[in-house]
Amino acid sequence: MMFQVSSTEDGYIVEAYMPDGDGTPRWTPLRNFGEHQGDAKDFCEMDCPRYPEAMIRGLAKTFDPDRKYWRTGSMRLHCCESSPDERAVFDSRKGPPRE
Repeated sequence: MMFQVSSTEDGYIVEAYMPDGDGTPRWTPLRNFGEHQGDAKDFCEMDCPRYPEAMIRGLAKTFDPDRKYWRTGSMRLHCCESSPDERAVFDSRKGPPRE
């Protein structure tokens, strides 16, 4: 699977090149890092290749362009755009966050 960082109006978004529902490969967004370009690059280059395909699909399924993340360590993300009671740490060892 291939990964890239896209610079958009909404921030730096990490995307995966993977088949969609009809089997056509497309760039699919995984997480929005806002203005945290370095975190987006580290997540893209170091973390994403280590995730199993099921984890990548889970990240794509739960993508929310309004939620922005920063990387707090190897394979760990922290949501920085949610209210304190919704604030969630994504730890890949536990799987994708549940909606």
